[in-house]
Amino acid sequence: MVFCDGFGTDFAVETESVTVLLVIGDGRHVYAWHDIWSDNGPLDYFISYRHNHRAGFSRNAKVRDICPDGCWIWPTEWESKYPQLQGMAVPAFADGHDDTQWRNFDGDLQQFSVGVAWNSIRERQAVVPWYNVVWFANCVPRYSFMTWLLMGENLKTQDK
Repeated sequence: MVFCDGFGTDFAVETESVTVLLVIGDGRHVYAWHDIWSDNGPLDYFISYRHNHRAGFSRNAKVRDICPDGCWIWPTEWESKYPQLQGMAVPAFADGHDDTQWRNFDGDLQQFSVGVAWNSIRERQAVVPWYNVVWFANCVPRYSFMTWLLMGENLKTQDK
């Protein structure tokens, strides 16, 4: 299953054990409620908007805003209401920027890029020996794609 909340800092992908994880640097660019920065996932998965609003938090609060002095500032009754918050460690803020990491199927964290994500989620096939005949430097992509389908016997020509 692939799940996207948008693009940029509100991007999340869930396919078994593949995720985009935001690593906290200074905490000023990671949304506290929407982004995946903790092992529990986004906080708004289990803390309702109503409880969030009643406590006086902004929906656009950053991680630094809910942990300004090295401790959480959410109401104490939330820890009994939401057991996910009980063992949540306070992030160690650093001087660097917040970073986007990709956790692949092996559990390894890598710097996020579209290429790394694509190589993690795509289906692997054997390399075909006629690859260079179809895809070359000056090819017309439309015709190469049709030739690729034809060579793989997947071109629907309605001749049965």
